[in-house]
Amino acid sequence: MIKMQKADTDPIGFGLRYRATRHDPKGEWAAWQKLYPEIQFSVKVDIKIRGTGLIR
Repeated sequence: MIKMQKADTDPIGFGLRYRATRHDPKGEWAAWQKLYPEIQFSVKVDIKIRGTGLIR
């Protein structure tokens, strides 16, 4: 996530969701562009192992 943020990319679409939920697209988009480089991410991963490594 941090590498994408430093590269100024948003492949997950956080910016699109931000723009979709705001009413002033020009002012809010400028605010988003200032906020995005400084956002701290907290990622939670839940993994379930379904097998021993067999390929189907």
